[in-house]
This record gives sequence, structure tokens and C-alpha cells, in this order.
Amino acid sequence: VGCILVFIFGALNFLQLFLVPVLLQSLAGYTITRVGSILGWRAAGLVVSTLIFSPIADRAEPRTTFVGGFFCMAVSAWGMSLWTVDVRAMDVAWTLFLQGVCSGVAYIPITVMAFSTLPSRLKNEGTALFYLMSALGTATGTAVIYNVLSHGIKTNQDALSGQISSYASALHQGLVPPLFDPRRLEGLVTVSTEIARQSAMIAYNNCFYLIAIVTLA
Repeated sequence: VGCILVFIFGALNFLQLFLVPVLLQSLAGYTITRVGSILGWRAAGLVVSTLIFSPIADRAEPRTTFVGGFFCMAVSAWGMSLWTVDVRAMDVAWTLFLQGVCSGVAYIPITVMAFSTLPSRLKNEGTALFYLMSALGTATGTAVIYNVLSHGIKTNQDALSGQISSYASALHQGLVPPLFDPRRLEGLVTVSTEIARQSAMIAYNNCFYLIAIVTLA
């Protein structure tokens, strides 16, 4: 049971951490220095939750705590699914902090459940298997989510591109600024760039929403 739980934990816990830095740099225009400082909120959540929960871990019900930690992860992922390309740093900070809280709260009961019934003579083998399952879960989750992301970007780009036409009535009525007029070269470049940005953002939103749903399931 412990190996199954840590596999699931590994498959879900680090996905947001892998997706968020790329999103912030490529779509939201954050510098790598600013991204690094914002990611510190996840570490803060992990430290705070560990310091608070560790002293009472032996008295808390492991299954209840595990569910609570995963609920925090689901709320964090749901919050990220609402982001836009103009996402504020504060919105990133609170979701990452909550995701860090999940890491601290959920991991301890998983470890307790995994090793509490394991004979002392099997501790070494059990520890190796435990961390192997965690690593396999992380690798599996990362492969799946990036496959979903790349497929989503392509699908969204095809769908949005199909809505652009030089015969649109808004163009002939002069309602579209020249900068976004696809009949002009500069307008076509601008529209193509914006379609790529919005397609990627929608794909990221869908990935975060998927993480939230799978976590609750």
C-alpha cells in the first residue's frame, strides 16, 4: 500500500513544479530570477507544514492527513487552472505555497503507513523500493503531463487558427486595428504569435485542471 501511495504522490506532486517555471518565463514574461524567487513560496509552504505537522504526526490519523494533503494539492492545481498570460505574482505565490503545504502534510503519513508494519530486517530493502516507486511515479507523471501539454497546444492552435479569416465581417467594417489585421504581413505575424500564446496557456490550464481532477479521484 505504501509503495502504491508514494507512486501516486510522486506522479502528482512535482508536476506543477515542472510546469510553472516554463509557463511563467515563456508566456507571462517573468525573468528567470523572478521565477526563482517566486518558487521559494513552495519551499516556504513545505517548511512551515513540516515544522507544524512533524511534532503531531504520530498522534494524527495517517489516512485523514493524507487526504487533507491531497486536497491542498487539488486546490492548488485548480487555482493554477484559472491563470491567464497576465497572471499576477501573488496568484502564483499562494498556489505554490499551498502546493508546498501538501508536500509536507501528505508525505509524512505515506512514510508512516509504508514503514509502520515493515519488519526491521526488511527496512533497507523497503527503503530502496519506497524511493524507487517515488522516482518511477515522478517519471511517469512527467511523461504523461508533457504529452498532454504538447497535444493540447497543437489542438488548441489548430482550433484557434480556424477562427481567423480574411473574409471576417469585422475586418471589412474596420473594427480590427491594423496591428491585428491578418491581411497585412505585420498583422499576420502578430495574430500568429498571439494564437500561439493563447493556445499554450489553454493547454497549461487544462493540464492543471487535469491534475486537480486526478488528485481528487
